[in-house]
Amino acid sequence: MTTTNDVSILSEDASLSGRVNAQDLTILGGFEGDVTVRGRLRVGPNARVKAKVKAGSVEIEGKFEGEIRSTLLSFAPSARARGLFLADKLGIREGAVVEGAFNLSIQSDARPKPAAPVAEPVRAPEPTVAIVAAASMEPAGVVTTIVPAADVRPDAPVVAPADNNNVAASRQPPA
Repeated sequence: MTTTNDVSILSEDASLSGRVNAQDLTILGGFEGDVTVRGRLRVGPNARVKAKVKAGSVEIEGKFEGEIRSTLLSFAPSARARGLFLADKLGIREGAVVEGAFNLSIQSDARPKPAAPVAEPVRAPEPTVAIVAAASMEPAGVVTTIVPAADVRPDAPVVAPADNNNVAASRQPPA
């Protein structure tokens, strides 16, 4: 593993298994295990990663399988991912294939905890969003961003596209 300007790099011809802790990390080769990154984790376009990840921000360009907990999570057009994804902000670019479960309402483990507890009303957890595939529904160059919808009624009808090529469905907000 190489370190450049405080960024640790696992090169394309390398394969590693185990546990990695770093400030910033770029994986270009193969990795299997646990990753904790205080800053940014980048999974390169030819990378193959099977891991449980905790990071401030994560960018997936290659193949990923496992669990990601982060403040910011983005999937590039070349991404192929499967797993559980817990993030405060999520971006999926056109061309990315993502399969798994997303829950944007859980405070990620990567985010710092507040210094003093703040009294908040108890709310029911937001529903988990499950995406089987991110199909090309947006014009070229558009990033699809998914955020929790606080004012969506659980009893609202589910609306799905007319064609069977796209598996995305969404709930309509109350009128």
